[in-house]
Amino acid sequence: MISNRIHNACNNDDSERGWALLGLILALGIMSMVLVSTVVPSVRFQVQRDKEAEMMYRGEQMAEAIARYYNRGRLTILNFRTPPPPYGYLLELDKLVEGVNDGPIERRFARLSAMTDPLMNADWEPVRVGDPRIAIALNIYASQPNVFIPQDYWLFAGPPAPTISVPGTSEESEPSEGTGGTTGQGGASGTVSGTGTAVPPTGQPQPPAQPQQPTPPRNQNQGNNQRDPLEQFFRDDVKIESRPIVGVATTMKGPSVRAYKGILNYGEMIFIYLPDQREAERLVREQQQNQRNNQNRGNRGNQRGNQRVNPGAGSTRDP
Repeated sequence: MISNRIHNACNNDDSERGWALLGLILALGIMSMVLVSTVVPSVRFQVQRDKEAEMMYRGEQMAEAIARYYNRGRLTILNFRTPPPPYGYLLELDKLVEGVNDGPIERRFARLSAMTDPLMNADWEPVRVGDPRIAIALNIYASQPNVFIPQDYWLFAGPPAPTISVPGTSEESEPSEGTGGTTGQGGASGTVSGTGTAVPPTGQPQPPAQPQQPTPPRNQNQGNNQRDPLEQFFRDDVKIESRPIVGVATTMKGPSVRAYKGILNYGEMIFIYLPDQREAERLVREQQQNQRNNQNRGNRGNQRGNQRVNPGAGSTRDP
């Protein structure tokens, strides 16, 4: 009988130790689940940040390569007012790494590693003139401090809006080039010219027409300079694939972890070459100098015109 009691006591101790071990296993399992639920998202977040940092680095490399392509190896802003390089506009991204023949010189503009988007592990999506993302991105970039947007870049977004001609004007209004705060997805905004009198709506009595004023002859070279150099690519018969490439973009969609020049959405990010602070200051000085030169030429033209109209002005000799 004593042996039976000892046997039962041993069984009870084994049972308690078994339940204790089971409880310990369950506690460790719960702790591991909690740790996984907190650590794994943090690791994924850091991995995503690292991938985005690499994407932005490679995207800017591609933007610089495109700028070098159009400037025959020099790193400066995209300028479509001058003739294209002798090897033509950039229509395929592969040309950046394959290279082109510039006379006796063979030029290559991008490294092979920069040709791949690290987020998708695939090729970049080319951004061509007329892409609706250009206007969205430029407006956001322009709102950031220390970011300079060259004036001609707004022409990449699309053709200027048609101008409105008001009866009684002496001259057609020229389309104004877009600015960072006012340009939408259509590129530069239109202007309204007139005598300051509003046009009544349909059905209202119209004011008497003003006599047409003679329009002074326009300088032919001035008209060519003001013409949109990219309007040839916005015709209806021009395919998208025939438009020049000005940047690249990722095919990833959705919100991003890191902001790129104020953008937190993959679908709105484009990588296009923007000048640094030193080049931006140089461009501003050139624009100011050009404005002064144009103003001086206009003043000299007015003086010559006044001399032709009144050739005897200032003479004290009797006729």
